[in-house]
Amino acid sequence: MTSRLALTAAVLLAVGFLNSARASEASPRVRTSLPGAEMEVASNPETGSTRVDIRVPAEEGIYRVAVDASAAEAPAAFTFEAEARRRMLPPQSLGPGESSARSFTVWRLSPKLADGGEIKMTYHDVGTNTYDELLTLSIESSSPCIDAVSIEPVDREGVLTVFLAGDSTVTDQAKAPWSSWGAMLASHFTRDVAVANFASSGRSLRSFRAERRLDKLLELLRPGDYVLIQFGHNDQKESGEGIGPFESYSEDLADYVHCVRRAGGHPVLVTPMVRRRFDRDGHFFGTLEDYAEAVRRVASAEDVPLIDLNAMSRKLVEAAGPDGSKRLYVHVAAGTYPDQTEAIKDDTHFSEAGGASLADLVVDGIRSEVPGLSPFLRP
Repeated sequence: MTSRLALTAAVLLAVGFLNSARASEASPRVRTSLPGAEMEVASNPETGSTRVDIRVPAEEGIYRVAVDASAAEAPAAFTFEAEARRRMLPPQSLGPGESSARSFTVWRLSPKLADGGEIKMTYHDVGTNTYDELLTLSIESSSPCIDAVSIEPVDREGVLTVFLAGDSTVTDQAKAPWSSWGAMLASHFTRDVAVANFASSGRSLRSFRAERRLDKLLELLRPGDYVLIQFGHNDQKESGEGIGPFESYSEDLADYVHCVRRAGGHPVLVTPMVRRRFDRDGHFFGTLEDYAEAVRRVASAEDVPLIDLNAMSRKLVEAAGPDGSKRLYVHVAAGTYPDQTEAIKDDTHFSEAGGASLADLVVDGIRSEVPGLSPFLRP
């Protein structure tokens, strides 16, 4: 069952949960100065879980979101996502009688460029909430516990942006069960940071630039912002004269570094994480070693901070082993998700557990290698 309400500017509206006991105690309220917003509340009577989706027509820019939650007589837990399933807060748990007040900052992105052009959209982008004209927020809770949500635009001057450039292993994955470290990274930062994730599935350094995604990123970048760059999985598929990890890939990666620096930003290079590969004897073997080494060499030559996700993820996957590592990737039985008629065995892309684990590794790299950004991480 679903209820839908229109929200008027600067007005608190109460939405009754389908759980009547909880609804009589407190209903979620939404406050925003943005007109035309919509909220949809869905409850699962069998599990008691609740999903709240809020969609607000919004200009491209940065928005501050605050959420108040409380648990009555029973424990409650919730997650908060924005746009295309971008995790905005760490998973929250409340004991009976406990309450919390959390906030975060989110980018609402547009494909439009200042010169009248646009990012070349692919089927990976269309219908994902990433580049539409709405700010989309989603809350999943084990039981009704969300009391209030506020949404307001904020000035960029007080917010640091962390841009992400990459492929499907970095992008906000719009469809479960897939995820990525880029989709989880925002939850590790304080409200003084907003993550702008321009990564897109299937992109290489060259296609990312050709589709004007790099142009758009540089257009929004302000002096002092950070840009985390991770490619390799699709660059590896390119062929031709002069194409390869120590030729075109290294040259293009160095040029990305130069472009970011010319705009006043701080580039950070990330080596591509490993695919899940084990031989018949259960020994791990890598498939992206040359590309990871190329990133290391460019980082050294250009004096750029390096997060060696390839090396860190290899240790993670090797330690988990052939069977244990399946939970990090997308291995699910047929019928687990709606319209999924066949089993999925994807050893390149990550589950939510894997995306969260990879994000933890990236955060470890930020703490050790990017001192200017590490103070903005949540404790």
